[in-house]
Amino acid sequence: MNIVFFPVKDTPSKLTRLIKTAQQHLSQKEPLLFLVPDKASYDFLDKLLWSGDNFLPHPTPLLTLSTELLACPTIFNLRPSALLDAGSKTIYEFEDHTSAERFQLSKHRYQIYRDQNFPIIVEI
Repeated sequence: MNIVFFPVKDTPSKLTRLIKTAQQHLSQKEPLLFLVPDKASYDFLDKLLWSGDNFLPHPTPLLTLSTELLACPTIFNLRPSALLDAGSKTIYEFEDHTSAERFQLSKHRYQIYRDQNFPIIVEI
């Protein structure tokens, strides 16, 4: 399992990365699951992906949002905890600098993945 961290410093950067990643997966016809922590996050991301210039049809076999872990080769983990038993090829994570608390959670997930010897990439 490969882990890819995306450093983000503010909310607009996070939203841009989410949209860009979804667009890349759709254009390459590669399935992507956005794993969200709760219904409020689900509703927010759902609205973002359906809105205006960002119109990205979902749910489809290529693009899914869920509060539950589903089988998918690539998962964008938006939950605060690391995914160790996802059975996926790639896990995307934020290295979140939007607050001290979120940064600490990011560092903790990074450490967990590193301790498990997963290959980690920080993509800028």
